[in-house]
Amino acid sequence: MNLTFSLYRLQTYDTQLLRIKKRIREIDQILQSDAEVAEALKARDEIKAEVDSIESELKLLSDQVHEKHIKAQLTHNALFDGKGRSLKELQDLQAEDKALKRAIEKLENDQLEVTARHDEALVALTDAENHYTETVNRRLAENSLILGEKSNLEAQIPGINSQRKALMNPLPADVIEEYQALFRAKHGRAVAAVDDEFCSACGIELKPSELQQVKSQSLLFKCKSCGRILYYP
Repeated sequence: MNLTFSLYRLQTYDTQLLRIKKRIREIDQILQSDAEVAEALKARDEIKAEVDSIESELKLLSDQVHEKHIKAQLTHNALFDGKGRSLKELQDLQAEDKALKRAIEKLENDQLEVTARHDEALVALTDAENHYTETVNRRLAENSLILGEKSNLEAQIPGINSQRKALMNPLPADVIEEYQALFRAKHGRAVAAVDDEFCSACGIELKPSELQQVKSQSLLFKCKSCGRILYYP
């Protein structure tokens, strides 16, 4: 039995499984993360709150202007209602009439300024809503793609496991146990190929006698430097 070749192939399958499972975890994290959408939604809601605040301010100004106009009309009517009023009363009414006109002018100027802010905020809100909608649609499209990728990856796992099991069946239990321990300890690289008389993992040069033992492939031979099982391709 060519032990080292079998272990080298087993490592290939195990590496594939690790890579697939890692990518599936990454996809799950992407699917569970709506940070970009949440940010776009937050920006839209903040601008919407600003629009609501400005509209409340406009409503208050409108009510105040309306109230002042009513008072101004009443004062104007009192000035010219033909009732006998004293000079002091007429002077007070005239002063009130002028004060109301000044107040109305200021409030109307304030209305113009706030209306301009309102128009700008509405434009910003439209942009924010469009950005939010585009972000949601793009994320849905991206999710659709990666969901397809995830399904494809998951579909590969049974086949790899089947090939892996068929490869492991004839291997001695102690060999599998040793390989698995090394696979964990060496971060997924338990078996290293010999490349031009050097260990491809750590780069140490093998002695001729060591190279001969590796070539036999019937017994496990480990690198004297990194401890990995050596395989001669």
